[in-house]
Amino acid sequence: MAIDTEGTQPSGNEPDKVVTPAAAAKKKAPSDPVANGLLVTILLVVALTLVTVLYAIVGGIFGTGAPRTAGEFKVKAAQAKIQAGSKDNMVWVEYITALIGNGEYRTAQEFIDKGKKTLDKQEIYQDMAYMQATLYAAQGQNDKALAEADAAIKVIKKTSDEAKADSAKTKQPKTAAFLVENQNYWDLLLLKAELLVKKNDQKGALAVYDEYLASKPTAATVFVLRGNAKEKLGDAKGAEADYRQALVYISDDAGALAGLKRIGVAK
Repeated sequence: MAIDTEGTQPSGNEPDKVVTPAAAAKKKAPSDPVANGLLVTILLVVALTLVTVLYAIVGGIFGTGAPRTAGEFKVKAAQAKIQAGSKDNMVWVEYITALIGNGEYRTAQEFIDKGKKTLDKQEIYQDMAYMQATLYAAQGQNDKALAEADAAIKVIKKTSDEAKADSAKTKQPKTAAFLVENQNYWDLLLLKAELLVKKNDQKGALAVYDEYLASKPTAATVFVLRGNAKEKLGDAKGAEADYRQALVYISDDAGALAGLKRIGVAK
């Protein structure tokens, strides 16, 4: 007759049992619900992590270099064209603009420098000058940006004057329209005005807006900007006139409506 670890004697009809220490411990120790809950939580976290990693690997997320933001997508799209050998000025401007917008200033500067060497100097100067001024402005180097913009504006204007003189001789009217068609010139003017506003030179900005609107009299946004400058100079009537002119072209222009509200007049 066997004796179990509990020290009890079985009845005559029961089979002999041997109770091991492990079985005895299991029998004696109650289950800990807190520990069990913690274990389940850990297992769930591990399982979810494994599923996430597996999904990333299967989906090709890791290591692909795929763009994660709209800014990165623009950079990649323009970069692909340049890597394919494009020497189109606008492609380079698109790429550099995307780099600046994405905060990749060092790379932007590299490609401005490369652009000056790679592309036709006669055509690329104004594009790269505009990009350089934009880059300086994005970096907060407003004085450098203003100097670059001014220099580019003068060069483009000089080229325009030469085109007009040539037009007078050759009787080719298209060359006389050079300045009007040159988008860089107008973009540089607006950048210059923006920089002057930052320097609190409202009068300087006002003169730039005047020049812009003299050639582009339907630019509602620029009417608002000029109205803002006049408002800061204390010219409420002039500001009102510009805000109202902007509304002629864009009836719900938010900037114009806000301007009228600031100077205390109804729409």
